[in-house]
Amino acid sequence: MKEQNMRKKNLLGVLLGLSLLVACDSSFSQKTANASVSVCNDSDQPIAEVYLNGTYAGGGNDAHARSGSVCCSRIVEGQPVTVEWKMDTYTKNPKPTPSYKTSVPIIGQLRTDRDNYLAIHVDDRGAAKVVAETEERFFGPKGICRKTDVGVKHD
Repeated sequence: MKEQNMRKKNLLGVLLGLSLLVACDSSFSQKTANASVSVCNDSDQPIAEVYLNGTYAGGGNDAHARSGSVCCSRIVEGQPVTVEWKMDTYTKNPKPTPSYKTSVPIIGQLRTDRDNYLAIHVDDRGAAKVVAETEERFFGPKGICRKTDVGVKHD
C-alpha cells in the first residue's frame, strides 16, 4: 500500500514536470526581434519619459522633437506593444502631470533576421503609434519624427 502511494506521487511529479516543460517550451517558441527605439513627441508639451513594454524608451523631449535612440528592446513578433508616457508640465503649472498607457499594434514589419528601428509617436491627448522603420528612414536626412496624425487613442 505504501509503495503504491509512492508510485502515484512519483507519477504525479513526473506529469507535473512534463506539463511545466511543455508550458515553458511554448513560451520560447514565440519569435522575438531586437529593436532600437526613438520617441517622437507629436504634442505642444514636453514629455518626461516613455516606456515600451515596461522598458525605458526615452524622454526629456521638447514639444515636436525626437529623443535619441535607445538600444535594444526585445519585441515579440506579431503582438501589440504597450506604450506608457508621462507629460512634463513643470513649465506650465503645478497641476498633476498627465500620464497615459495604451496597447497598440506595430505598424510595418518586424524582422527577426536583421536590426529593427521603432519610432514611438506619442502626444498629449493620449494617442500613440509605433512604426517599424528601415535604417535609412530612421537615421536618414528627413529623420523619423515628422508631423504625423497619431490617430490611436489610449485604453
